[in-house]
Amino acid sequence: MTIEFKNDSILKIGTKTAQKEGYQLLDCQLTIHAICPRCQRALVPA
Repeated sequence: MTIEFKNDSILKIGTKTAQKEGYQLLDCQLTIHAICPRCQRALVPA
C-alpha cells in the first residue's frame, strides 16, 4: 500500500540536510515499513 501526503516539516528537514552536505534538494520521501494488526496478532502466541 502506498499513501502519499505532504508535510512541511519533513520537507524542511530534507532541505536542511541536503544543504548541510552541499546539495540542492530535488525530492524528499519518508518510507515507513509496518505490519498490519491482523498479521501482528498472527505473530504473537496466544
